[in-house]
Formats: sequence, structure tokens, C-alpha cells
Amino acid sequence: MRMEEAGLIAKERMDHDHRRVNVTLTVRAKKLCKKLAPVIDAKYEEIEALIGVKQLQSFYDALDDLSQHLEP
Repeated sequence: MRMEEAGLIAKERMDHDHRRVNVTLTVRAKKLCKKLAPVIDAKYEEIEALIGVKQLQSFYDALDDLSQHLEP
């Protein structure tokens, strides 16, 4: 299911340039983010406890490097 169909985002074409689309989170999406934030934070804390801060930072650095190499 697409995010718009799920009621999580709203799209609006720009009046001055119909190629551009303004995308915003709906109230439903904002409520979902607020509900999930503590769950996500707890998972990150769990991962940090398992592998340590240094290893986790190395992982983030590796993801950043990979992301830069994949960008066109």
C-alpha cells in the first residue's frame, strides 16, 4: 500500500510549477511517529548495549560511506 493511500502523506501540486509536488505528513502519520519513537529508541539502545557505542558508530560510518558511493 502506498503512503498516500494509507493516509500517511498528502500531496499537493504547486500552483506556479505543476512539476513540483509538496508532500506533507498527515495527522495520522504524526501520531504514528509519536507512538513509534519510544519503540525505535528502545531498539537503538538495545543494539548499542549488544555491540557497544564504538562498534555502532563504525556501522553508521560504513553506512554513510556506502550511501555516498551509491549516490549518482
